[in-house]
Amino acid sequence: MRNTSLNSDTTTLPTRFIPCILVFIAFASPLWVAGIVLQDVFLSWLCWITSGWLSWTFTEYAVHRFYMHQLHPKTHQKLYQSHMSHHRNPWHIKINFWQRTGMVAAGIVLLYYSYFLPPFVTVFTGFFLGFIGYALMHWVLHQTWSATLFPRLQTAHIHHHGKFPDKCFGFSLIWWDYLFGTLPPQSAHLSTKFRDFYFNGKH
Repeated sequence: MRNTSLNSDTTTLPTRFIPCILVFIAFASPLWVAGIVLQDVFLSWLCWITSGWLSWTFTEYAVHRFYMHQLHPKTHQKLYQSHMSHHRNPWHIKINFWQRTGMVAAGIVLLYYSYFLPPFVTVFTGFFLGFIGYALMHWVLHQTWSATLFPRLQTAHIHHHGKFPDKCFGFSLIWWDYLFGTLPPQSAHLSTKFRDFYFNGKH
């Protein structure tokens, strides 16, 4: 197994991160503007919700790429240690069923009330729903049957656990990896042996 803390890009963090945040702003700013100028309450609310969700997907990608797999990781931090533990044991996922259920219930309640509350609450709601989606999707991607529902996303995630820890940082979506060039080569192959390791021998 490769050292999963390594990133093959040796440029400085600002040089790598600033272009990414600028691309994110380019995608999110039309939603922010629409949320402000639209007179239709529902459409405005939908724009704010979507911008919050989009913000989560970028945060998910950026934290995974620039913090979890940074060139000089802070190995003493619990979040980093937990992530590396998951790389060593892919079938161990910290968020359990009851935690996921509680988050879904909280998300439903928050989604309802966000329609009547200020836009910053709506944006937070979209962000929180994105986090819930990540928590669910990460579990799904470690199940064999997810190859039928999300074949490209699962393949990318298995590659990340294998020969390409410096690629495939998205959990919920693959598009940030596509935009920022962090997908593995098209010729990359997943061996049966590594698939067995990833699923802990599940078939």
